[in-house]
Amino acid sequence: MDSSKFMSAMKQIAAVKNISEALVFEAVESAFAAAYKKDFGTKDQEVKVEILENTPELAKIYVLKEVVEDGDVRDENLEIGEEAAKKYDSEAELGDEIYIDCTPSGYGRIAAQSAKQVILQKIQEAERKSLFERFKDREGELVTGSVNRVEGNHVFVDVESTTIMLPERHQIRGERYFPGRRLRLYLDKVGISSKGPQLLVSRTHKKLVELVMEEEIP
Repeated sequence: MDSSKFMSAMKQIAAVKNISEALVFEAVESAFAAAYKKDFGTKDQEVKVEILENTPELAKIYVLKEVVEDGDVRDENLEIGEEAAKKYDSEAELGDEIYIDCTPSGYGRIAAQSAKQVILQKIQEAERKSLFERFKDREGELVTGSVNRVEGNHVFVDVESTTIMLPERHQIRGERYFPGRRLRLYLDKVGISSKGPQLLVSRTHKKLVELVMEEEIP
């Protein structure tokens, strides 16, 4: 896969997941850096990733290294001799830290495969972050949703491209819920846990009626 196809695929993921392209590419860069450290470097390295456009390669890898005296390099993953450093930066001096292009041949394709699972994980994290950012300041608001499915006593409602569970204790007794039914809901709480954002919606909160009345009777 060349970079143009890869970029297009990442943009499609952003659109489908309803998250910003910046968050998706941030996730990809993080995954590529992790893959480089695992396959070619060490966990102590500071790695910067540049995603390329319209080239056969997908990415460039830059590693931060300290400039030391020639012949005094103890760890090539973290240090570089002064003479070699000047090939990358003519003004490099002893003690400086500079980024060195350490991209392995064909690295983009290698990373896309080895980092696939990490990319998916990072995108999930980005999706959760985006969801929390979207709702964190909206506690106490009315939201409109459509019933997605009913499982036992739990009703799952689609609200702004996000599926939220309406707990039994927040359902109106005797009210019928079925797929496709539109509901007005009160967004009671927005929190975050190890599993991601937690949104609590209610059909029974006392504020629900007040807000509906305010909308209907200006």
